[in-house]
Amino acid sequence: MPHSIAYVSLTSNLMLASIMGSATAQIAIMSRVMTPEMERDGYDKGFAAALTAGAGLLGPIIPPSMVFIIYGVIAQVSIGAMFMGGILPGLVLFVLISGLIALLAGRARKKGMEERASIPLWKATRGALLTLCIPVVIVGGIAFGIVTPTESAAVATLMALILGGLFFRELRWGQFPGVLRRTARNTSIVLFLIAAAKAFGWVLIYNQIPQQEAGLMQGTTESPLVFMLLVFVMLIVVGMVLDGIAALIILVPILLLVAQQSYGIDPIHFGIVTCMTLSLGLLTPPVGAGLYVASTISNVSLPRITKWIMPFVLAACLVILAIIFNPWLVSVFR
Repeated sequence: MPHSIAYVSLTSNLMLASIMGSATAQIAIMSRVMTPEMERDGYDKGFAAALTAGAGLLGPIIPPSMVFIIYGVIAQVSIGAMFMGGILPGLVLFVLISGLIALLAGRARKKGMEERASIPLWKATRGALLTLCIPVVIVGGIAFGIVTPTESAAVATLMALILGGLFFRELRWGQFPGVLRRTARNTSIVLFLIAAAKAFGWVLIYNQIPQQEAGLMQGTTESPLVFMLLVFVMLIVVGMVLDGIAALIILVPILLLVAQQSYGIDPIHFGIVTCMTLSLGLLTPPVGAGLYVASTISNVSLPRITKWIMPFVLAACLVILAIIFNPWLVSVFR
């Protein structure tokens, strides 16, 4: 099929999103794996890196999602309901990005012929079935009430250790110290980020800045739809200059209170919109952590990625707007 390796990159991002839940880590892994392959297959390196970064937006949407977990803790809502609410929006975004590949990949392709798969599809799928059980256990265990989100993480980790160490024999005992060090480092980064965000949030709250912004929006309209659109615009701006997790900690307690008490908005619906909008900050300057990760690991300049990234950002905006106008999109699997 035309541009098959671009679809492979997108589908791999979807599968990785169902295991990791972190967009930045997902972009880092896929940039290292797929960008060189797409360049070798004749695609512009900037397009390959932009596709990887754009598909990385699936990470915060497809369960399990780190930002959904943090929102659930802050808002005191069911994390399982947040996970279920993200399934359909994530699949819609997947379809839109597939359409973008069909539109853009031809222009990004240089001379060269795509190679046919070296093994039949059914044989490759058979070898991956055990690994694909991990996201099924995570989402299915939470959906059917068998495990909590925290317990599902422990079960998935145990499955990964067993499959990687005993079945595929790619994980060695000597690698465990390095795995534990990386885990501790990544966890400490999040904890320091939360601590710094809380300190910054205290400064903002002491000066009543979020309350003033919320009051301004509340005084502007009585329509829940208009309020959600105002929140959407505000969060896009916030996401450009502030990390998504930090913004969640600072803004959600105030904005959610207004959304529920003044407009009767479902906290799950509000949470999906908030998390997805703040995730756009990964691809928007001046912060744009996802862009910098893709640029560094893919060894391609930022302007070259930015040339291709806007269609993916617009696709995500369309999905968010669709959720705002159609709240049922987040309740189909709940």
